[in-house]
Amino acid sequence: YPGRITRPSLPAFQTQYLNSPSFAAAGSFVAVDGDNYAGLVFHESASPSLLMVELTGTARAYRRRGIAQALKLRSMVWAKAAGYTTMLVNNDLANVGMLAINDKLGYVRQPALILLQRKAPF
Repeated sequence: YPGRITRPSLPAFQTQYLNSPSFAAAGSFVAVDGDNYAGLVFHESASPSLLMVELTGTARAYRRRGIAQALKLRSMVWAKAAGYTTMLVNNDLANVGMLAINDKLGYVRQPALILLQRKAPF
């Protein structure tokens, strides 16, 4: 698990995110280039004042063009207009590009969450 990202099935993705009662559809955005999806950002609302950035991604062919940053900025404008006062985002430390975007947009780093794993026998 550590260091390995697996792609969930579409039904698992829909159940975990899109069908979640906390999914903030109105504040989630997709960047398109003709018929191609270039990037996306989507959120979950933890409370009337707290918005969680669940995923920001850019298709490999569209990276380093400012798309992720533009999507994040658009979602911040929406969040402010919707009355949110706090936004939270998680970031894999290995994803230095996204970490730089989050730093640039003013997110303040918090203490890290450390994921621990133990395999059988227990």
